[in-house]
Amino acid sequence: MMNARPHVLLVVVSLAAGCGGAVEGEAANDSGASPPSLPAPACTSTPGDPVKLADWSQSDVVLARGLAVTSDAVFVGLTFGKTGAIKRFSLAGGAVATFAAGDYLDGPIRADAGHVYYFRSVLTSLGGELSAPTPINVVIYDTSTGATDVLPNPHASEPHNQLVELALGPAGDLVWSSHSLTGTSIDRWDAASRTVQTIAAPGGATSLNVDAENAYWVSAGGSARFLRSLPLRGGDPTDVISSSSQIDLFGVDATSFFLGVQADQRTTNLQVIEKRTLAVRRSASMPTIVSIPYAGSTPIFDEEYFYWYDYADSQTLQRTGRYGTKPPISFAKTTDPWLAALAGDACRVYFTTESGLWAATK
Repeated sequence: MMNARPHVLLVVVSLAAGCGGAVEGEAANDSGASPPSLPAPACTSTPGDPVKLADWSQSDVVLARGLAVTSDAVFVGLTFGKTGAIKRFSLAGGAVATFAAGDYLDGPIRADAGHVYYFRSVLTSLGGELSAPTPINVVIYDTSTGATDVLPNPHASEPHNQLVELALGPAGDLVWSSHSLTGTSIDRWDAASRTVQTIAAPGGATSLNVDAENAYWVSAGGSARFLRSLPLRGGDPTDVISSSSQIDLFGVDATSFFLGVQADQRTTNLQVIEKRTLAVRRSASMPTIVSIPYAGSTPIFDEEYFYWYDYADSQTLQRTGRYGTKPPISFAKTTDPWLAALAGDACRVYFTTESGLWAATK
């Protein structure tokens, strides 16, 4: 196993005060106020029996790819043509709150007990026409006060800069990647000093994830792929895993890495590697838990299972045992086509489709 030491930067950009305030109300192309949502199914409900919590089939929603869950709500990022918004659906059901109208256009959403984190985007002009949304800032939305902090982007002056991935660690560490013509950077929000710190400039990075101590990403080096680790509070990047195949880091928790290793143009092998194995041997056998279609969702996981779907059967949520001890099954099937985003909490799986928000008890 290699211990690479790529060039590391520490760039600090301070934020003196929060900016602006929450925008309440519907996005411009959302047809009317959202009707009340249904309550999430009880944790004692029949597993795999999906319930449609919210329906936007009569609106102009075209994308619903941002999804995050807290102990009392589900947050969904919706795109309406050339604008968008984030909606909060209470797990108890009832009124639906809307914020970031016209500010959120697409991209990842993360949330914790008091905040929602998302990318603020703008539509850039290309040949006189508005092109796809370009994420330019991370925004922190306070769910109790409605205040927003628009974090500075230290790479805003770089050519064609845009934010790419957003990760929130279990200790509250907020980390994101940005890409420009000059390369990729990884930034971290230091809430104590209210500064944005550029902690790495790896040249290229995908599959950004965070645990309680480290940031992780996948980089390419020649014909190899490397899963790299960087301490969040100072240190050098190291290579954790190397592979001759394309790899994706689907997630990380306190004990394990969850990888997708491309088997061929159509199939990804889902694999689990325990951190303690790497710490002792610096290498690991990588048994395949299940092979899944390459074209599909990023799997989510809990202490017992993986959940995913593929585009060949876009109405069905699949499930398999986390360590390969339980075979894959069709876990939940909806009447809506085109599952889009997945998220989970202690007892439910949530997913969006082209026309609504669903939940199924695990």
